Amino acid sequence: QRVPENGFAVLANMFVIRQVDPEDRANFRMSDGVHSVAQDYGWWSPESQELLDFTLVYSDGEYAHKYYSGRRMWGGYRLMGHKFPADYVDLQSDPVYPVYTTLSDQDQKISQQDLFRFHRDTYQGTPYSLGAEGNLAGGPFGTPDRWKAGPDEAKVGGNWERAIGLYRTSDTYVVQSTRHSCSGAVLWFGPASALGTVFTPFLVSMSDIPASFRTGHHAEFSRGTAFWGACVLHNIANLKWSYAIHDVEKLQNTLESSSIQMVNDMNEYCQSAAGDYDHADATLDRMEQVYLTNADKIVQELWQLSDQLLFKYAS
Repeated sequence: QRVPENGFAVLANMFVIRQVDPEDRANFRMSDGVHSVAQDYGWWSPESQELLDFTLVYSDGEYAHKYYSGRRMWGGYRLMGHKFPADYVDLQSDPVYPVYTTLSDQDQKISQQDLFRFHRDTYQGTPYSLGAEGNLAGGPFGTPDRWKAGPDEAKVGGNWERAIGLYRTSDTYVVQSTRHSCSGAVLWFGPASALGTVFTPFLVSMSDIPASFRTGHHAEFSRGTAFWGACVLHNIANLKWSYAIHDVEKLQNTLESSSIQMVNDMNEYCQSAAGDYDHADATLDRMEQVYLTNADKIVQELWQLSDQLLFKYAS
């Protein structure tokens, strides 16, 4: 289903597309099997004269438990200023959230930093906040992390809220594409959890990326990787989360703001050199080097802050 020009959607481990219209070629693309399979299994019939509800027919509902997907959908739309019900019966059969929603204000623009913030949301300021004061599960310093239940915890009924910003995230990214950019699309990559990472820009046209971002695996610790730099920072911040998160956010804001300025500067540099075909390779090489230098600085800063927090909050 086509995303509207001024639209956005929240997908959270669950199908969201509802009624599909095979005649509306401007907004839908699908194989014939979407309808024929549903008809063969008796899940939908053309005699009903109703459009096939893709999520109702093909979704298995929310993964793990109720609100696992729905709370993040509610939370994502909330961050964009939309107020939808926080409660529902069953997302598969009770579509309380739209497939796509337009911006609440036609002049509203979403920045890279808005999207970074969205990915770090743990429902702060809502009844579902995981790090709210007085939430005993957050411990004495209000961590929003909820680790997998142990044998005895698993005996207790219920589930923790599934936050958007999650400690076990392998990576998060924001793709910035514009038709007016000389330098092309930019991938803002955040290894590990968005809560502890710094979104780092890379041109999609780069010939290579630094080893610190190309490597990094949860099964093998390495001080030379951005992934482990973010993981270690996140874990150390949990020593005194309500204090340390302010240091982490300061670093994130500083480095991400600097990166945004760098991306803008490099795009202006690219535009100023446009048409100079004799030096096109040199232009691209210089831009790539600036991006690589920026990435190296971010990795160094992640590790430095980890050491600083370990000392600052050791007692």
